[in-house]
Amino acid sequence: MQITPVGIANLGWRFYIIWAIFNAIFVPVSRSHHNRRKCGELIRPAQLVYLVYPETANRHLEDIDKLYREGESTVFVFRNKEATQVERPQRFIDADQERLDMLARLAREIEIMDADENKDDSRE
Repeated sequence: MQITPVGIANLGWRFYIIWAIFNAIFVPVSRSHHNRRKCGELIRPAQLVYLVYPETANRHLEDIDKLYREGESTVFVFRNKEATQVERPQRFIDADQERLDMLARLAREIEIMDADENKDDSRE
């Protein structure tokens, strides 16, 4: 994470306490057998990962960035099909293709402008 170097520089070894607390939040607290029957099974760490972390396989960093920027609530990603599917969503593939097409058009325009400049230079 980007905050780690700053945290260690400012807090020293105490910054690791913050990480320990943060990580402890994601470990389920065991309940008694009686409460387990009433409340159902505890959420296991693997289930917690499914609920809050988006799928990153077959994704570009820009895809994940867009997912968080566009998502109204990305705290619980299990509600978002794009965030949990393994294959890369088609809209990201289409956006990449549009960017490539735009870059190709710009490259052709620059080539045309350079060719026109070379013609003008050779006439002088």
